[in-house]
Amino acid sequence: MQVLLPALSAIVPGLGQLLRGRVSDGLLFLFFALWLRVTLGGLAWTAGVGDRLLDVALWGFPALPAGQRVPLSVLATVMAVVVHAWAALDARRPRAPRPAAT
Repeated sequence: MQVLLPALSAIVPGLGQLLRGRVSDGLLFLFFALWLRVTLGGLAWTAGVGDRLLDVALWGFPALPAGQRVPLSVLATVMAVVVHAWAALDARRPRAPRPAAT
């Protein structure tokens, strides 16, 4: 479990947290990763590829025109690596114990 949960969370941010029982943390990571994908899709929309937005959503930034492909793909890659690495490192942390009922 010490290796499996961080690996799962590196692939799908939040999955390791969800399997560890930290539902709110897992949903937060998952929401942030999905928000990042939608926001970067919005950047592609404003970059003038509205007619090919489905291509960008399916194939990613290689579907962008050459002048816009590199800056947006670098930004997307850096942000995705940060989110996935942060989720994987956080998945190693155990769930906090609940306070005892009095």
